[in-house]
Amino acid sequence: MVRKVTLQRVDELTNKFQLQDIESAPRPWLMSEMVVPVTNIDEMALSPQTIQLTISVTSAATYALNSIPVGETWRIRGIYLQLSTGVYTFDAWGVRVIRATPAPVITLLDIRAAGVTELGTLLAQDLVLRSTDELTIRVNGYTSSGTLNVRLYYTKSSTI
Repeated sequence: MVRKVTLQRVDELTNKFQLQDIESAPRPWLMSEMVVPVTNIDEMALSPQTIQLTISVTSAATYALNSIPVGETWRIRGIYLQLSTGVYTFDAWGVRVIRATPAPVITLLDIRAAGVTELGTLLAQDLVLRSTDELTIRVNGYTSSGTLNVRLYYTKSSTI
């Protein structure tokens, strides 16, 4: 796989980490006798985010929570749901990731428990989402309209 780095990305990293040119290194290169720590630049470039969504539940249906913007990669770290008003329940799959390939559906938060008005989880491992992925939730037991508050905890980075 060939990865291209754009000049814009190089400029972003140069500014963020205050990178500077160094003077010419002597040749030949010598192996250092000390341990040099390594930093994952991709991890450092991630930007922590929280997004608050309000979903108007009006029927038993699948509701889109969020689509990942083109050119971004999101790492979902946690999710919180609050049933503010209305009477409705969710199907056994809870919050799902709809993905074109390789797997069509991934369960992110299983919310089978009846009568739950608030539910949240921090994921043991980040779920990486790309611009073709979509977060959804399915309401299957509908009695009256209401409002569902969703809070997503994630980090985002530009796709290189």
